[in-house]
Amino acid sequence: MSYKFAVFSKFSNAVAALLFVLITTAGTSAWSQSFVNWENLPLHAVDLSPDGVTLAVVNLPDNRVELFDLSSGLPHPIEAIQVGLDPVSVRWRPDGTQLWVVNHISDTISVIDYGTRRVVATIQTNDEPFDLVFAGSPERAFVSCSQANQVQVINTTTLAVTNTIDINGEDPRALAVNGAGTEVYVAIFESGNATTLVGGSDRRNLIPNVVGGDAHNGSEGETNDPSFTVGPYSGTNPPPNDGGSFTPAINPDYLQGGSGSWSNVGGDDIDWTRDSGGTPSNRTGPTVDHTTGTSSGFYLYTEASGRNRGYPNKTALLESPCISLVGYTGADWTFSFHMAGNAMGNLHAEVAPGCGTSWSTELTLSGAQQASLRDPYGDASVDLSGYVGTSVRLRFRGVTANSWSGDMTIDDVHVMGTSN
Repeated sequence: MSYKFAVFSKFSNAVAALLFVLITTAGTSAWSQSFVNWENLPLHAVDLSPDGVTLAVVNLPDNRVELFDLSSGLPHPIEAIQVGLDPVSVRWRPDGTQLWVVNHISDTISVIDYGTRRVVATIQTNDEPFDLVFAGSPERAFVSCSQANQVQVINTTTLAVTNTIDINGEDPRALAVNGAGTEVYVAIFESGNATTLVGGSDRRNLIPNVVGGDAHNGSEGETNDPSFTVGPYSGTNPPPNDGGSFTPAINPDYLQGGSGSWSNVGGDDIDWTRDSGGTPSNRTGPTVDHTTGTSSGFYLYTEASGRNRGYPNKTALLESPCISLVGYTGADWTFSFHMAGNAMGNLHAEVAPGCGTSWSTELTLSGAQQASLRDPYGDASVDLSGYVGTSVRLRFRGVTANSWSGDMTIDDVHVMGTSN
């Protein structure tokens, strides 16, 4: 399967590198105080003024926001403004008159008047704010408060907190606004990602409230609870990383075989299954995935083994969420496939217009498409231009043939829209 998480990781590194380069050009004032380490990572560390002339950059160790003039084509330092502790995010007001700075440790927002380049107001927030955005009409500021699991809404004229929204997730951080300015999106840092914290064999170093014990009551993280069972998972190490006991529960779509938001649906006979390194049956299925070309990479496949279980004529359905093609002039649905086996069935790519219940078959692959397990994947493309301006749901419908040697595989599924 293909994943996009590394892209964001690389982008974060690029921002950190840019941040370092820009701050080191700011002169001695930015480094007038010594420091031991950065307490927190920045989130929205740089922001460009609406007119594109001034760049604002947070400087965590010096608790400042630094301004750079870009009018010459190169950044030139013009000001370093003292704010609160650990400024992790900075945002320009849409009219360019103010900068709002999120101070993570101070639990405040510093409001900077750009004309005077001074802090003109300090707004108290709930615990550990991380990001803010401007949205709505009349305009409001939305601030994520990571430890409180809340988003606070602030009137940008009176600077009063007008609403506090509880977020059903642990540690809300990054915020974004839709193009119309009518919706705010909140990224949750620690909920629903199916990862596991492993504390190792030394229980003194286990983080409190994850596996058990109160690690704040002793030296080196020691616990006063001898049985170490007071945590939410009763001392289990490592704690479980899936199941229905999480609050909030992990979105089942994202647990469905590692297939992103595509999911197996009811009304069929067998499922699409996440696998790597070859399917269990001999002489059918691939040996590698398409993304990495290695035996450790993942793909989705249908298992055809077992008379009256995997064959004959057993159907596997994999459906996408509802996908909007509004605003595009063209669209394509692409995927890679591997269909090696002497009893290969049929693979159908289908579209439900309007995300309804009627399905139109746009592409069918019948019988073996590869001669051997080690043959390369094939690539398929479905033209969705006839559906632009509407919403669609997509579906893979795999149907087995009359024997077990028919494990079909898909990988690297993409829907790409084009516009003028």
